Amino acid sequence: MPATTQSTTALKYRGCLLLEPTARDQLGRLFEIHGLSGITYAGKNTYWAEQDNSDKLVQLQIKLNADASIASVSVLSGLAMSDNRDNEGIALSPTGDSVFISEEDTPGIHEYSLKDGRRLGSLQTPEVYLHK
Repeated sequence: MPATTQSTTALKYRGCLLLEPTARDQLGRLFEIHGLSGITYAGKNTYWAEQDNSDKLVQLQIKLNADASIASVSVLSGLAMSDNRDNEGIALSPTGDSVFISEEDTPGIHEYSLKDGRRLGSLQTPEVYLHK
């Protein structure tokens, strides 16, 4: 008979904060913030978050308490990317002037400029991950 182990994991709820409901993109257009599905650290107290099923990124300022709970959050700006996709994940590039965004449709990973939202390129998706 195989041995079984049981472990208990405890999670501590640290509260939540509401975001401002809107942001302006690089062209000054107002958009509603909703469905954030990925976030990446961009240095100091700055983060970029991406909206699911959208062409929008949101730049946030998040200040943390000593225990890593969120002390405050504010929306700094927005960015419209050149493509509207089913985005799921985001990672800052090593240079810090672009982000890599993963999306479910293709699936694929695309790089976008944080200056103007332009797609800079796409990574080749291995055959094993492509929908058949």
